[in-house]
Amino acid sequence: MNLCLRNLLLALCLAAAIAASTRTVAAEPPLPPPHHVHLFPPVRTGLRNATPPVNLQYYGGPVIHAGTMYLIYWLPPGFFMSPAYQTLINRYFTDVGATPLFNIVTQYPDGSGPPLNASTLGGTWVDTASYPRAGTTADPLLDSDIGAEVLHAIATHPGWNPPGPNTAYFVFTARDVHSCIDASKTACFLSEYCAYHGSFVSGGVTVLYNNMPDAGTNLSGCSVGTGPNGDPEADAEISLISHEHFEVVTDPQPNVATAWSDVDGFEIADKCAYTYGALNADNSNVVLHGHPYRVQQEWSNLISACTLSLPSSVGGISEPTGLTRPSPGRLTGSPVRARGTRETDAVVAALTLVVGIAWAKRPRSDKR
Repeated sequence: MNLCLRNLLLALCLAAAIAASTRTVAAEPPLPPPHHVHLFPPVRTGLRNATPPVNLQYYGGPVIHAGTMYLIYWLPPGFFMSPAYQTLINRYFTDVGATPLFNIVTQYPDGSGPPLNASTLGGTWVDTASYPRAGTTADPLLDSDIGAEVLHAIATHPGWNPPGPNTAYFVFTARDVHSCIDASKTACFLSEYCAYHGSFVSGGVTVLYNNMPDAGTNLSGCSVGTGPNGDPEADAEISLISHEHFEVVTDPQPNVATAWSDVDGFEIADKCAYTYGALNADNSNVVLHGHPYRVQQEWSNLISACTLSLPSSVGGISEPTGLTRPSPGRLTGSPVRARGTRETDAVVAALTLVVGIAWAKRPRSDKR
């Protein structure tokens, strides 16, 4: 085989190998507007341990500084949540603030300062109104239904904080209730996500919300292992909650006014999805105000790694501002590949290197 041709083939093979080694999860097409959401994919998608070890960057959007969270349990007659489901979830929201775990968010400020190591449970509500759709895979709830339920809960509770930059709403639906982003099923529960957070505008005001399907619908799809509280459904859901809670604080308006994300679109919890660190004998990995939980780790820029705590002596850090957000693919918690990313750079570098060597070693008929 001609030496130049052989070296060119070698270059192509090396480039392909480097690209494969740097690839994490393939980019996906963008969600159509106005779905300003960030999806948390199921276990099977390979997000676990797939994210690159690069720090989050600040893209200029707001963060939640002192959050008040409202929980909406949408549970019509005939539908089911496990016995301790609501009790344990309510307890988590009461326990999580003022802990080494939640202190992790304080290193991610916006122009007005860092999030506080504080989170308030503002209120809960069990809504027994019927679902507007069957909630099956054939007739799922839509993102618009979740948003409408948030507005319904706000209207029903005039004592709740109105929508604002420090208020977020979590909508919990019953076991075996399915949802999709839209009627065309662009992205659906269990196939594309286990939960998601996002924002929409109502009456000129931005509403921050979270769609929290019941992990008990498919425990192996949305959790890894068991938890410490004797209710597998609630234990799994609490880890999903912690994922969305940390992300809604540090990037409350994905796709609209991105705050903290890495160059591939990963948010604080995506980078540590389904990783838990060392477990205690009861399968917990944190104890919050005396209560055990098993929650995923969160990314810390200060140590460039996943962790379950940040010392209380460490506060917010300043980061450069004015960065340009990469043109996003679907912000799903899987990598969002912008043009000219590490894979492309690796291919170009490999081709340049090996083709250059081949050229330098080419047979030459002229002797000088």
